[in-house]
Amino acid sequence: MDYEKKRTYRKFKQEQIPETVITEIMHNLRYAPSARNAQVLRYTIIENTEMKELVFSHIYFAAALPREIAVPKEDEKPMAYIVISKPDDNNPTAFVDMGIAAEIITAAAWEHGVGSCILMNINKTVLTRELNIPEGRTAAMVIAMGYPSHDSTVVTAENKENLKYTVDQDNNYYVPKLSEDELFKRF
Repeated sequence: MDYEKKRTYRKFKQEQIPETVITEIMHNLRYAPSARNAQVLRYTIIENTEMKELVFSHIYFAAALPREIAVPKEDEKPMAYIVISKPDDNNPTAFVDMGIAAEIITAAAWEHGVGSCILMNINKTVLTRELNIPEGRTAAMVIAMGYPSHDSTVVTAENKENLKYTVDQDNNYYVPKLSEDELFKRF
């Protein structure tokens, strides 16, 4: 896995993701580690056009970017979503499990050239209701997916106080990352 190329993507080609790819992603997800092996997360796959529009209207992209750059236009919208729901019991390990699940989903998707965007700035109440998520559970995370229509490139952070990414005139992203020396300590 080339993690330097597996970036967040927010704009997508309007090309359907094959069902076999979604099936493989979900198959891999079934084997995800889970705290206490409780397997508390559930997943809703959204591929239907009407349901994709519903989800799109209740998620919020890239708060650090101007809206005209951050929000996909009609011909850039995600081609599928995976909505992760968790129990309402405030079990802190559910959030750890969501992080693990999100990594498995995004990594398995990237193996097929499918980009993704992990979203937690979502209208949980509406999505929970409209997706018929069972009582006692809440939609907690959405992963938007599709074949990227732009590039996302890692650059070395010049200023560790400002790690905001930038976008060029072609809507390609440049994502500053701290150096290994700034991140890691060894003994």
